[in-house]
Amino acid sequence: IGANVAVFVLESLMGGSTDPATLHRLGGLCTGCVSEGAWWRLLTSTFLHYGPLHLAMNLLALAALGPAAEKALGRRRFVLVYLAFANTAPIVMAALGRKTEFNRTPKTGA
Repeated sequence: IGANVAVFVLESLMGGSTDPATLHRLGGLCTGCVSEGAWWRLLTSTFLHYGPLHLAMNLLALAALGPAAEKALGRRRFVLVYLAFANTAPIVMAALGRKTEFNRTPKTGA
């Protein structure tokens, strides 16, 4: 939760969480960029949120489900599962994406 909030504050300070240029600078997923070698966007995009509602809904779900999952899995395994699931959509999008102008528009994660 802390990492997501910190990144959202950074988004806001650097130009706004709904500004495509800001999202691109901070590592928003654009499948065209990934196909050109920016693989780090698969991870960074998972911590970006498009507006406060997107952040709030994700944090609500994480706060509601996270503690029980962490207790069942243990902290290390929970973090690994969280990152694996958070990266599933970006990896699929990058694998299926084509180089079009739409695919150069940054997308945010989770």
